[in-house]
Amino acid sequence: MFLREQWYLEVTLLDETAVTSYSVQKDTTSLTEGIKYYVQSDVEDTSINKNGYRLYIPIDKDSDSVSYTVTANDAEHTATQTFSFRLDNTAPTLESLTGNGQDLAKNGIIEDSNYVYTVGGKSEDSGSGVERVLFYFMRKSGITKDKITDQVLLDPMITTGTDKSKIALSTLTELPVKQGEHTFYLYAKEQTSSATKDTFTLESADSHIRTGGLIYIDGLYRKITKLEGKKVTFEPAMSEAKASVTAYFPIAQVIDNTATEKVKSNSANPFTFESGDDGDGMPETFSKTGTTWTWDATIHSYNMPDGPVTLVMLAFDAAGNVNGTSFNLTIANNAPRLAKVWLGTDLNGDGKYTSDSTLEEIVEYNILNAEGIEQKTYTLDFTETVSDKDSTLKYPAGKFTIKNGLAVIPEFTGGNGTIGMIPKLDATDTTATTGTVREASASATKEKTLGDSAGKFSAQKLTANSKNNSVYGFVMDNGELGNDTKEKGISFTFWDKTEETTQGKDSQYSVLYVKNFVLEQSDSKSPVVRVNPFYWNSASSNSLYENSLKNGHIELEADLPKDTFTDSGSASKDRDPKVSGKIVFTGTAYDNHGLSSISFSYGSLSNVVGATYNA
Repeated sequence: MFLREQWYLEVTLLDETAVTSYSVQKDTTSLTEGIKYYVQSDVEDTSINKNGYRLYIPIDKDSDSVSYTVTANDAEHTATQTFSFRLDNTAPTLESLTGNGQDLAKNGIIEDSNYVYTVGGKSEDSGSGVERVLFYFMRKSGITKDKITDQVLLDPMITTGTDKSKIALSTLTELPVKQGEHTFYLYAKEQTSSATKDTFTLESADSHIRTGGLIYIDGLYRKITKLEGKKVTFEPAMSEAKASVTAYFPIAQVIDNTATEKVKSNSANPFTFESGDDGDGMPETFSKTGTTWTWDATIHSYNMPDGPVTLVMLAFDAAGNVNGTSFNLTIANNAPRLAKVWLGTDLNGDGKYTSDSTLEEIVEYNILNAEGIEQKTYTLDFTETVSDKDSTLKYPAGKFTIKNGLAVIPEFTGGNGTIGMIPKLDATDTTATTGTVREASASATKEKTLGDSAGKFSAQKLTANSKNNSVYGFVMDNGELGNDTKEKGISFTFWDKTEETTQGKDSQYSVLYVKNFVLEQSDSKSPVVRVNPFYWNSASSNSLYENSLKNGHIELEADLPKDTFTDSGSASKDRDPKVSGKIVFTGTAYDNHGLSSISFSYGSLSNVVGATYNA
C-alpha cells in the first residue's frame, strides 16, 4: 500500500493508572512535540477504564519510505510500536506519445490506417507503478476551439453510426482529478442505486458503460470486471453495502490489460478476438520493463464523426497520482478525395452540357485509374505521358479546349455533407483557395444520373468508379474565364461541410489543378468549307442519286476528250465535270468555335438556286 499527499498517523496511548512519558522517533531521529507531532491529553476510554494521550504525527510526504517508532511508559512498564509507510507523490510520466506511429505533437490528423487508429506511449514510475492509462475524445468550447456548437464526448467503441458515438457534455458529470496544482477532468454518466460491497445495480442499461471501464464509487475509482444486464461487478470492493449510493461511470478508454490480446481481423467492427481480451472490446498492450510501462490501444476512429477533437490522455499510478496531457487534433476519415473528373463545354450553345451518341461536350479524365488511388490534391496535365520512356499520354483525351463556358464534374470518395467549389483562374499549383464556395448546379450520390432543374446538365449516365461515390456538377460561365489562350491553368478547391468547421475556410477539402487548358471562346476565324469531288467507283458507288443511271449522268474530268474540253474553254467546254439529272454532292464545313448554319447555291449568275440549313 502506498500513501499519496498528506496523511497523519494517529496513535492512542492508554493505561489503567497513568501514562507517565512518551516519545516519537522518525527512523532514528527523535521528534519534538509541538513541532513535529502534536498531542491531545486527557483521552479516556471508559469501556476499558483507561486514560492517556493521543498523538498526531504528520507523515513525511517527501520521503519514499519512512518509519515512526512510538514509545510509551507508565510507572512500571514500557511499550514500543513501529509504523512503516511507503509514499508516492510523484505522478507517472507520459512520453513518446503517438497516433498510428506518428508523433502526436506534430501529427494533427486522426485517420485510420488499415482500418484502425492506434494511440501509444510510455510511462515511467519508480514508485507505486503505473496502474492504468485512460484516454478520451472531446469537443468543448475554449479547449478544442473557441466555439463548439455541439459540445460532446465521442465514444469510439459505438459501432451503430457516428452520431451515436456522441454524448452531450451537458448530460455528463465533471469529475476533477487533482495532482498538486494541476487539475484534470473526467466526464461521467451518473446513476444512483443500491450496491453490495462489489456490485452496483444500474438504474438503466447504457451502451457507454462496459466491462473494462471504471466506476467511481465511495470515493475511489474501481475497475468494472463484469457487466451482466444491469448488474455491474467491480474491484476493489467497498467496505460495506449501501442501500443508496451515487456511482459515476467515466466515458474513457482504459489501458490496463497485461495479458496478450490477439484480434482476428482489423476490419471487424466491433473487434473480434482470438484470445486475451479483458472484456472492453479494445485491443491493447500494457507491459513493464523495469520502471517503464509501454502501452497502446487500438480503435476504429471512423466510428466517430470527422471534425476537430481534443484527445485527452491520463496516466494513473497505484497510489492514485495522475499525469495528463491533451492534443487538439482533427478526425479526417471521410475527407473528400478525387477519383475522376469530367470536363465539359457548351459546343452547340444550347446552355446545356451533354455527352451522348449525338453530341460529345463532356470528356472524362479518370484519376483513380491513372494513379491507382484517390487524391487529396492533384495536378491534371493534359500533356503528361505515362513515363519518361513511354510517350503515350496518361490521359488519351489530351488537351481540353474550352469553347463556350466550362463544366467541372468531379467524382469523390468521402466528403461530409454537400461539397462546394472555389475556382482560381491562372493558378500555378494545388494550393487550396479559401473564400465563399459556389454550390453545385447538380449532384448525385447513388444513381450517377446527373441532371438539374435549371437545365445546365441534360440527363446522362456518368459511370463512377464506385456506386457509393458522389458526383457534383459545377459551371463557370464564359464571361468569367478570361481571355483566350493556348495554356491556361485553373485550380478548383472542393470544400465539404465537416462538423464544427466553416466551409471554404477550415473544413476538409481536395484540390484539382488543371494545366494547359486551351481557351478559345472568341470566334476570330472564318469557317472552312470543303466540297468533295464527284466520283464513280462502280455502278453501286457513285455521285448519281441513288447510284442509278436512270436518275442522271456524269462525265468525270478524266472522261472528257482533251481536244474538245480545255482549261481555257467556255463553261460548257471547260474541264469541270459535266452532269445532268439528279446528282449528289458532299462536303464538310467546320469552325474552331461553332457553326450556326450551312448554305449552298448553284446555277448561272443570272439563275441561282440555293438553300440554308441551321447547324
